[in-house]
Amino acid sequence: MEMIAFYSVFPYLPQMIQFNDRLPEAEVGFYTGVVESATSIAEVSVLGFWCYLADRIGRKPALVYSIIGMAFGPALFGLSRNITQMVFIRFISGLFSGAGLIIRTMIGEHATSKTEAQAYAWFSMSDFIGTFIGPILGGSLADPGRQYSDLFSGIEFFEKYPYALPGLVIGGINITGATMSALFLEETLDRSTARKVTLEQDHVPESAPQQITSWQLIKSPGMPAALSIYGQVILIASFYISMLPVALFTPIDLGGIGYTTPQISIYMGAQAASQALWLLVVFPRLQQRIGTRGVLRVCSLGLPLFFSSFILMNVLLRTGGTACTVGFWALTFLSTFVGPAVFMSFAGMQLLVNDATPDPSLLGRVNAIALMLCGVIRIAAPSIATVVYAVGVRGQIAGGYLGWVVSIILSTGLYFNMKWVPDF
Repeated sequence: MEMIAFYSVFPYLPQMIQFNDRLPEAEVGFYTGVVESATSIAEVSVLGFWCYLADRIGRKPALVYSIIGMAFGPALFGLSRNITQMVFIRFISGLFSGAGLIIRTMIGEHATSKTEAQAYAWFSMSDFIGTFIGPILGGSLADPGRQYSDLFSGIEFFEKYPYALPGLVIGGINITGATMSALFLEETLDRSTARKVTLEQDHVPESAPQQITSWQLIKSPGMPAALSIYGQVILIASFYISMLPVALFTPIDLGGIGYTTPQISIYMGAQAASQALWLLVVFPRLQQRIGTRGVLRVCSLGLPLFFSSFILMNVLLRTGGTACTVGFWALTFLSTFVGPAVFMSFAGMQLLVNDATPDPSLLGRVNAIALMLCGVIRIAAPSIATVVYAVGVRGQIAGGYLGWVVSIILSTGLYFNMKWVPDF
């Protein structure tokens, strides 16, 4: 539900900003990043609260409250009339973004060392299903008066609020999810072990009164390297996710692909479906064969090639001709169905953090720390990414490809950082 709500705005966000504030095309990227960052600012400020609430009242009720809160954000977002309102409503939505933390903890409490790769592959796949459904819903339902004039033409509400329908539908989906969770989800919190973890669990005498702190947890063996990889993967992914809809929307002569809103929706949805298949079918087997570190190394080698494909796609479109058109569609196919294999790194980074956790009862706190790191990165990364891309487009720096060049440099650094990760 969280992923559907978050990603549903991506296909139409640039157009919505333009519609509300009549901005030049070259400036849309910057304000897109500002709106995207608002959710992460709120999320990182409340993760500690959601962790505490889930430990206090149970995973299930905390999850239900989170999903209910997330239902209202998308519904209100489509009613925004300017950038200020858009940022404010995305911020309010972020205050209820505790579902990811709670679900990660519930999976960790269920899974064993033999089943965790498969479990987190399913979890990551569900995330990517959200990223698949979200853009499709957002793009296909945005501006219904124009897309489906036979049904919605002349309806004053949708003429005044052309981006309201996606949010209303997604809000209804979230309410359905909250209801299903309340009725059928099983509680995973073991009340007999829901207590504060002391250093006795880390092989010190039981009489030791000192409790393990978050700082001690961060410094535990292997955790700094695991969190570093986690943060780097999130940074690279945030750059990519933030730039992709803007790059697809940007005209060809400025360095983009020149897609329409429905085309952006289809492309992003197809990529998300491909990512889900790689995670579910390939990742568990590959992880068993070469290990978590091996999977992350393979992904770190593929990321620069994946980002380079978008530069080559634009070069082919700019050049024109039959051969270039064939090459463009070949690269489009590869970037849609083969390139997303690099995002197996999402499941890999989660396993890395889990493996570094000194005690299973600390999974909730470790995931809270990891997600706070993720939130801090997502506060700045979308704005930085879209600003870098916009500056590159406006000044035609590196041919308008500055954003992709920076992404290639960041992903290259991931490979060299992997040498610091120990074997768990």
